[in-house]
Amino acid sequence: MRELPGFWVACRSPEAPLTVSVPGLGEALAVFCFEEEAILYLGYEDVDLRPRSVRPDELVVLLRGSWARFEFVTLDPVPGDDAGFMHRLASMHRDDFLDYLVRKHGLGRPAHDKGPWTRRRENQPWVYET
Repeated sequence: MRELPGFWVACRSPEAPLTVSVPGLGEALAVFCFEEEAILYLGYEDVDLRPRSVRPDELVVLLRGSWARFEFVTLDPVPGDDAGFMHRLASMHRDDFLDYLVRKHGLGRPAHDKGPWTRRRENQPWVYET
């Protein structure tokens, strides 16, 4: 079976990934689950961008490193000027998205690297023990 790339992003450069405006939250990193979703979105935009596949482990490194400045991630944003409400529904905090990636793909510790993170029971989210 062929391994899927995981996600798709569009960038002008590694420092300038595609973002979307989310009402009440500001700018969020646009992350696509399928290449077709990215192509559809970019087809509506007046920019010269191409989607690029990103493995989950690469995305974790980017979100903890050079893309850590993005507080929110929007999955499969909807094209169009009036898509703000849909962007709000499809957005999550970067740390929550990182926790999902880490758990789903077995990439080590959760996104919140500070403090003693533990699981109280198997199949439960990581919690911060104070």
